[in-house]
Amino acid sequence: MKKKRGENSKMKNYYIYDESEALEKAKEIVVRHYNRRCQYPLNKPTDRQWLKQGVSEPYSYGDERYRLDVFVLEGSPVKGFIIWNNARRVFLAFSVSCGLLAAVHA
Repeated sequence: MKKKRGENSKMKNYYIYDESEALEKAKEIVVRHYNRRCQYPLNKPTDRQWLKQGVSEPYSYGDERYRLDVFVLEGSPVKGFIIWNNARRVFLAFSVSCGLLAAVHA
């Protein structure tokens, strides 16, 4: 069966209705993937910091609903990142080495 363009068979969808819990789940996904790639125990907590950068006002179309925030797992090179799409209420978790890992819907 041929894949549709942009379809990622490894990507998972999670539905968590609390925004802070959804962000923590997205962070956990990125850290677990990084630990797996480095052959660390999967549940090992990371000492790396999460850096947050957002678009300052004015937002697109003058509406905060279109705000985007980026969370980056520090390292050289960067280990992973998360994009928060406020309009769609979804965190997209990415690995630098493998691309899109999961979508966590809030």
